[in-house]
Parts: sequence; C-alpha cells; structure tokens
Amino acid sequence: MIKHCPTCRCQAHALDPVEVKLLELQKLCKTNGVQVSYDGSVSELSVAKLLNRQTKTIRNWRYADQPMLYRKIRGRVTYPLKEVAALLVREELSEE
Repeated sequence: MIKHCPTCRCQAHALDPVEVKLLELQKLCKTNGVQVSYDGSVSELSVAKLLNRQTKTIRNWRYADQPMLYRKIRGRVTYPLKEVAALLVREELSEE
C-alpha cells in the first residue's frame, strides 16, 4: 500500500511508515489531550493508553529490555513517541 504525504496527500514525497505513524500518534495525542514533552516523549501511562495495554505490561517490557527505548529522568520514565510509532509499525508488519 502506498502511503501519501499527510500534508499534501501526494505520492511524490511519500513518507517512511514510521514517520506516517508518528504523525498519526501526534495527532491522536493532541485530540486526546496526551501531553507530549518538548523532546517528543510521552509518559509511561500515555504509552499504555496509546498501545491499549496495561501500564504493568509496558513496565515489564522495560524490565525485559524490549521493545522500546526509554528515558528515566528523576525517577520518571518517558518514551520517545517515535519509538512507540516504530513498535506499532513492526507489529503491523508482523501481522501481515
């Protein structure tokens, strides 16, 4: 399936699937009031909501060193939204 540019909808500069998913997640965060930090990261609770998983599942993934990179600053765990997008793309590809 050809992905179109979300801005102008043309195929001339189609985006990488992770970039497309990232744009979708950013829009979803904005419409649902999910706070995205200045560096593009979201909280562990927000990731759980975006992935429709329990917070404990996200935490277990982190303890098992998979499947997303995370940052821990002053005891708070955040995940780059691009990592969440990459995980969703990998899941979609594995289902095909």
